[in-house]
Amino acid sequence: MSTFSNTPVRSAHGALMTTYRSPTVRRVDWINPIVLGVIATLGIFFIKSAQRASNGNQWEQQLVWLALGAALYVALSTVDYHVWMKNAWLVYLGSIVLLLLLWSPLGEVRSGARRWLGFGSYTVQPSEFAKIGTLVMLAFVLAKSELGSFRDSLAMLGKVAAIVAVPMMLIFLQPDLGSSLALFPTVFALLYVSNLSARFFVTVFGLFLAALFVLKTDIKNYENYYQAGQVIMGKTSFLDYDHFLEKNGLQPVAGLGPYTAKVVSSKLTMRQYNEANQVAPAVVLGSYEKQSWLPLKNYQRDRIASFLDPEDVDPQGIGVAWNQKQSQIAVGTGGLTGKGYENGTQARLGYLPSKVATSDFIMAVFLEETGFIGGLAIISLYAILLGNTLRIAWIARDRFGRLLCVGVAVLFMVHVFVNIGMVQGLMPVKGIPLPLLSYGGSFVLGCCILMGLVQSVHRFSREAV
Repeated sequence: MSTFSNTPVRSAHGALMTTYRSPTVRRVDWINPIVLGVIATLGIFFIKSAQRASNGNQWEQQLVWLALGAALYVALSTVDYHVWMKNAWLVYLGSIVLLLLLWSPLGEVRSGARRWLGFGSYTVQPSEFAKIGTLVMLAFVLAKSELGSFRDSLAMLGKVAAIVAVPMMLIFLQPDLGSSLALFPTVFALLYVSNLSARFFVTVFGLFLAALFVLKTDIKNYENYYQAGQVIMGKTSFLDYDHFLEKNGLQPVAGLGPYTAKVVSSKLTMRQYNEANQVAPAVVLGSYEKQSWLPLKNYQRDRIASFLDPEDVDPQGIGVAWNQKQSQIAVGTGGLTGKGYENGTQARLGYLPSKVATSDFIMAVFLEETGFIGGLAIISLYAILLGNTLRIAWIARDRFGRLLCVGVAVLFMVHVFVNIGMVQGLMPVKGIPLPLLSYGGSFVLGCCILMGLVQSVHRFSREAV
């Protein structure tokens, strides 16, 4: 039987002609790879622009990662996605093993975070592959299950929670709050597509609001703790601290010991304190991490607090809010058409550090140099990518393929939404880069793998014509 099929077409003279095209080629979705190629190309140019001052070579490294990613994309797109359904447990357990290896001699610690596996001069970030393994496992479990009412689905929800909890906890312990939180919208989207009872989503929304209240309370207490420490170290006046307490409806920090509490409340001068107590005030104050029962690091609280109350935490914008402030300046000065390629000043002059300008804040560099029009263009490209991925989910011939594509679309959407909101000051600063526009080896490979799976769903969801 021939592997080619003929399709009659009419020539300019009206005669019927027969052309031959391979069914394999005809089943390829060309929209996603073209859009991905355009975004990746823009990423190369603007990573280079962001490092113009430091003469960095990350754009060359990005080329290598993109070449590897393209090879993975093509390879995965030629494999029937049902292979991953049959081996979902192996894929999932493999991703968990990679996360556990972070606590082996292969794990590397940078700036207090254990997020990378070192293989000679190369490093990989297992959390990117853990998101893929978790998505495949969730799609498999939900595709094999029939969800009904909230009560009838409790057992299945327990399985889903267990599947997500293991990688999320291991990612959170690194710590990597951004990657762990990216899993939540994906889970809810998959449950929604699986037609879970609306009662579940109402309940979760209520719990989400309660969690926000708890988080806000913790952040306020942290700010109070921070301001008290500033008073004790002589960096903030008693009057300023009293104004902070009155503004936020708070009481002075409790549990500081009799002498320290009097210093904070201005009932005792620092000189009197030093005469009465041999221990330094900052030592008595201790670490807020030990006082709070929320498992957050102080630098994570700093990022959230700088977003919620920038005037209290970093009023001059020279501390934890520095990167986001410089990003907003870059976005604002870009105007309608931008300053032109390689003419941006924030990254070139070092105000936006090169370390973040090429990764989490690459969009700030892009918007400064291309302006509102450039921003509209890149957002349109992502919209086409996500819309087409959802279209492929719609035509998928089974639930597994549909859930896989929806999960990929939501993961990409979370990265795009949070990152663009972050560079404009609309979202807290999180380590969430832009797909294929930001620099990052493991992240580039992860994006290519996910999109390769989407291409596989498209190719193997249609009969040969």
